[in-house]
This record gives sequence, structure tokens and C-alpha cells, in this order.
Amino acid sequence: MNLISWNNKIRVVVIADCELMNSEAANALLKTLEEPAVGMVFLLTTAHPKLVPSTIISRCQVFTLSPLPKDLISQFIKANKVIGDDAELLESLSQGRPGRVKDFITKPEDLDERHKMVSLMLDFLQEKKPADIIAYAGDKILTSSKSPDNKSEFNTQSQKLSAVLSVWLEVVRD
Repeated sequence: MNLISWNNKIRVVVIADCELMNSEAANALLKTLEEPAVGMVFLLTTAHPKLVPSTIISRCQVFTLSPLPKDLISQFIKANKVIGDDAELLESLSQGRPGRVKDFITKPEDLDERHKMVSLMLDFLQEKKPADIIAYAGDKILTSSKSPDNKSEFNTQSQKLSAVLSVWLEVVRD
């Protein structure tokens, strides 16, 4: 926060994925938001606003960003020189978010990981019912949360599980 903007008037702090803050970081941010320095602007981003503490949200102005229309996403994909089936796949997976397209282009291993998650889901569905999948997910969360001294493992497991369930939800919706 010691950096100054080129016009010396406003300093902007961006906190991406603010829902991932631990309680100590959230409390420290809360104090800062209650009494911000003059000319200081905080930009908090999240894809999961329900996971952000309500005390933080109550001190923020919320802007909900809508997905971009398909034609703009298609233009973005073409501008990044992606064509054919890959372009169609990225358009479908983007959910109107150009950042998601960029992530898949710059980190193709994420797309490979997504394919593995979809395969896992299809294998799982052949053997289990949807209720079994939800029970399995719940058991994984409860098992990792029983050890209070293992909070980082719980957070890691929850994030992994959330990623898998998000992909599965996308597949089911499509």
C-alpha cells in the first residue's frame, strides 16, 4: 500500500478471491475498511460472495458483473487465434467470462484437469446415484473439518472439492 498512483491522487488495492482470506486477514481488512486512508480505494473480487464475511460486505459497495454475450466472447477467442473445435469448446466453457478463456489458453493443463474431472464424474455416475455423490462430497468435507488444528488441509480439501463440484455442475447444466 506504499505505492502511489501516477497522478498522486488515488491508491487502489486489489484483493482477488477475497473469500479465501483466513479470519485473521479478514479482521485486519475489516479494521482498514472501517477507517481507510484518504485516497485509498479497495477493490475486492470474488466469485463466491456468500463466502465473504458479512461484516466485510456491509462496508463495501457491491458491483455484480454480468457475463459477456457470446458474440463478444467469440471475438475475444478469435483475437487470441483460437479456431475450430477448440474455439467452440472455449466459448462453451467460458460462461461469458473472458478471464476464463484466457486461463484455459495460457494454462492448457487446467483444461486437461477439467477433462479428468468430467471423466471422474461420468465414471462415478455410472456406479452411483446423484444423492450418493452429494453424500460423498459431504463426507469428505466433514472428515477434513474434524481436526481443528488442520485448518489449512480443510481449506485445501474444500477448494479441491469445490472445483470438482463446479465442473460437475457445469456439465449437468450444459
